[in-house]
Amino acid sequence: MMMTRERETNRSIGSQIKHYRLLSGVSQKDLANKLKLSYQQLHKYEKGQDRISASKLLTIAEILGVGISYFYKKKASRKGASDKEVSAKDMRILHDYISIKDINIKKVLSEVIKVVSKG
Repeated sequence: MMMTRERETNRSIGSQIKHYRLLSGVSQKDLANKLKLSYQQLHKYEKGQDRISASKLLTIAEILGVGISYFYKKKASRKGASDKEVSAKDMRILHDYISIKDINIKKVLSEVIKVVSKG
């Protein structure tokens, strides 16, 4: 069954909301509370099951510290990409790494990650 453009757009926006929420280290429950929504409703938005209003999307962008246009970006092609999904824990680690101010510490961590990942 072919996905309608509307459904595809809702899913894409929802996926981006979840992506930036995780990158920001904000739990689904915390974001829902700030939006005065149930976490179930936020979950429906993130899955693209319900359409989100423009005003609600703007509020989410403000809470997460991104521009509203970030939610409309097309996902990069996954050709050649790993089939592994990025977990919330992975996103938190990335968020923590980005928060490090000392460039020398970042360089050392990057080298450690390269060595360890090659196993």
